[in-house]
Amino acid sequence: MIGTASISWRAFLAIFVISLQIHVMTGIKPTFVSGMEGTMLDFKCEYSIGQENRMKYFHRDDAESDNYKTMTKEHNTWVRWERFSVYDNTTGAFFIVRVDKLYLNDSGRYRCGVSFQDQPDHISLIHLDVSKVIEVPDSTNNHKFTQQLLFVALLCMAAMIFVCLFTISLQLAMKQRRSAPLKKRQTSSDYETMMPGIK
Repeated sequence: MIGTASISWRAFLAIFVISLQIHVMTGIKPTFVSGMEGTMLDFKCEYSIGQENRMKYFHRDDAESDNYKTMTKEHNTWVRWERFSVYDNTTGAFFIVRVDKLYLNDSGRYRCGVSFQDQPDHISLIHLDVSKVIEVPDSTNNHKFTQQLLFVALLCMAAMIFVCLFTISLQLAMKQRRSAPLKKRQTSSDYETMMPGIK
């Protein structure tokens, strides 16, 4: 009789604790956070003043209650587990959860909790939505090609300007040479002396 009473007492206590957690869970509105696939995301889980020295944890809501993604008893320092990190800011009464690289399958509901042994945990719900990155065609190759074409066009224009300036300077030199007075002009008498015998 004592054995069955202790079993029913344990069952009653378990049902009572579960019903308290369900009651607490149904009254909590989730916080919605979103991020892009492949990026880092930080979000904040708040707790009440007086809970600073308790253990904090973060895990997926559909996981078993003992399967924590990250948990910490450390305060004011980062604790890392795989891609997930937690920083308990005791002066602000919140902890920061950091996901280093988001994947599409990270989308879902998570629990941020403050652990209690004698009462239900203080829980915040986080609904995480990870968006797929839209692939944009790589325009860096086109950009490099455009830069090369621009460089060649500038070189061609510089060469054309150089040729034009060189041509103008040659024409000016020729014009100046033609218009300059000749120091010794040949006269027809000189021509005649140079060519004897022709009259």
